[in-house]
Amino acid sequence: MMGVTHGDLARDFGRMEATQDAMMTRMDSLDTAMREGFKGVNQRLDATMAAFESGQTAQNNRLDALESTRDQAHGAGKTLMWLLSGGAGTTIVLWMSNLIHFGGK
Repeated sequence: MMGVTHGDLARDFGRMEATQDAMMTRMDSLDTAMREGFKGVNQRLDATMAAFESGQTAQNNRLDALESTRDQAHGAGKTLMWLLSGGAGTTIVLWMSNLIHFGGK
C-alpha cells in the first residue's frame, strides 16, 4: 500500500488552485458578458421607450390639431347659422337705429 506523500498533496493542491483560478476567470468573464448583455438590453429598451413616447407625443399633437379644427368648424357653423337665421340683419338694424337715435355717436 502506498502512502500519500507531501509532494502528492502539494501537487494536488496546486492543481486545485489552478482549477479554482480558471473557474474564477471564467466566472468573471461570464459576469462581464452578462453585464454587457444587460447593458445592451437596457439601451434597446430605453430606445424603444423613447420612440414610443415620441410616437405618443406626435399622436397627442395630431389629436390636439383635430380638436382645434373641430372647434373652428363648430364656431364657423354657429356663425353661419347666426347669419342664416337673420342675426346679421338684426345687428345691422340695431346699429343703424343707434346711429339714427344717437346721431352717430
